Amino acid sequence: MVYSPIQRGRKKMKINDNFNTNIMFAKLTVFFLLLSFFGVSASVVRAEEMNATEIIKKMDTLLRGETSYGVADMTIVTPNWTRTVSMKSWSKGSEDFFIHITAPARESGTTFLKQGTLLYQWVPSAEMRIKISPSMMLQSWMGSDFTNDDLVKESSTVNDYTHKSLGRETINGANCYKIQCDPKPEAPVVWGKLIIWVNPDNWTPVQIHYFDEKGNHIKTLTFANVQKANDRMFPMSWTMTPLNKKGHSTSMIYKEIKFNTKIDPEVFSLKNLEKPR
Repeated sequence: MVYSPIQRGRKKMKINDNFNTNIMFAKLTVFFLLLSFFGVSASVVRAEEMNATEIIKKMDTLLRGETSYGVADMTIVTPNWTRTVSMKSWSKGSEDFFIHITAPARESGTTFLKQGTLLYQWVPSAEMRIKISPSMMLQSWMGSDFTNDDLVKESSTVNDYTHKSLGRETINGANCYKIQCDPKPEAPVVWGKLIIWVNPDNWTPVQIHYFDEKGNHIKTLTFANVQKANDRMFPMSWTMTPLNKKGHSTSMIYKEIKFNTKIDPEVFSLKNLEKPR
């Protein structure tokens, strides 16, 4: 068939229109696909952040319980000496904490009490009550690699930090969640950042890295020997290793741990702090 010049022009215009329409359709398809992708990606990020907080909450609830009672030995290792301190501890939520040192003899009867944000120590040999100020929370506890803050859990990993998922990482055969905890503005915390590995099989922590405000990795806390304790699994061995002190480490070995048992409120009183033992 032979087309006239006008017919050929109309045919060409129709082809061009179809071509332009197809290009526009392709562009719109790509645009909506990208929009959908980034929308989904944002939702995934929000979900991961939400999950990170939930993971930390599960871990924190497991370690604290509504109440707890424990018997433990803390062994301090240095290049020059090793010593063991035995203790009993009681806690109620995140507000109240009481520790009674039972050995060695020269430190037996020493007690520590946390009431909300207040922390006290009783030294029986001097019959002296010491109020530990917030500025002392980073100081060594009983000459160990644990700080006052570590032992009484002054800062809350749940409430004082924001939480970000760093994906998964295998630690000691467990495919752990890796969570970064950054302090909230004005939060009363002593660390610049925490990175926590949590085993999703039982929600126990596997490892915690502590960083100062300059981003330096200061020390590592590792957990082991997970055992059944009431309605949960619990790591019976905690080992703190400072990175700036070669040959130093402190291990907290729990001999007994009970959760959600009834505790007399008088345990968390100043009267009990100074009670003869």
